Amino acid sequence: MVNPALRIKHVNECFSSRFLRRTDRDLNVDDYPHLYHPEVYLLEGGYKCFYERFSEYCSPRGYVPMLHDDHGADLKYYRAKSLSWSSDKTRIPSKIK
Repeated sequence: MVNPALRIKHVNECFSSRFLRRTDRDLNVDDYPHLYHPEVYLLEGGYKCFYERFSEYCSPRGYVPMLHDDHGADLKYYRAKSLSWSSDKTRIPSKIK
């Protein structure tokens, strides 16, 4: 048994957390309730809000907004990927953008 204090904990914004949780459950469907990532945390207000309050816990130390030019290729890639993710039965409320 792994010491719970030594487990890697994932902190994500809501969309990637949902994907991570679903994938983890799919990979462990025959061994439930075992999960590779039993602890997943959501950031209220997103990473930007967390970084503004607790940047000393963040690595790397530097925040770049999602719509910054440096993220253009990533944003295009994940927007295309999200089309395939949105085909699942779990709908994201329209007020979350």
